[in-house]
Amino acid sequence: MMVRTNLTRILSNSFFLANLTNQLLRENDLVKEALREDKGKDVELLSWEINPFTNKGDNYSSIVACISVKYKNNETILEDSYVAKLNPLRPQTSFSETMEELYGRETVVLSSVIGGMNSHLAKLGLPYIRTPKLYAQALEKGREAFVTQNLRKLGFKMHDRKIGLDLNHANLVMKELGRFHASSLLFEETLAPKTIPESFDYFEGIVA
Repeated sequence: MMVRTNLTRILSNSFFLANLTNQLLRENDLVKEALREDKGKDVELLSWEINPFTNKGDNYSSIVACISVKYKNNETILEDSYVAKLNPLRPQTSFSETMEELYGRETVVLSSVIGGMNSHLAKLGLPYIRTPKLYAQALEKGREAFVTQNLRKLGFKMHDRKIGLDLNHANLVMKELGRFHASSLLFEETLAPKTIPESFDYFEGIVA
């Protein structure tokens, strides 16, 4: 299987570059796991390529990259893409442990918590919360990474945070936040007497 990484276009810093290379090579099985979780167990991963996904300054705590994959399904060669969020493997600091815990917390939210919330929305005949599906994760301490659905294929895009939202987009955001909050309350009722933070790992110290 061929693996190509356009690393020079992702980062110019040699320290980040070397560490990211090591991590991406290690995560080869994670790419395969994500593909099979999305497409089924019978697909064959032929190659994958890492490309930049965000602009400089869009992320501070992680490396976020696009994984373009080529795979075979029933003798047909197809292509798709996913999003990988990776620990940048910076030198240890007083904030390292806190940042590492965020990867575990985010994967729990994207899978178990959002899954519970969506089950209640489905019962009400309402669309799911608009978050990416989680396809694969590796939470080895200090080398965390996970792979999700690429929402850009559905028309979503990163908004320039230096430019305010127009009224229509602001309304969409507020409505989705309302749906998120309301469905979380419905889900939490099923967990009583525990709260969501008390029911899942990686939420230590979070006040409900």
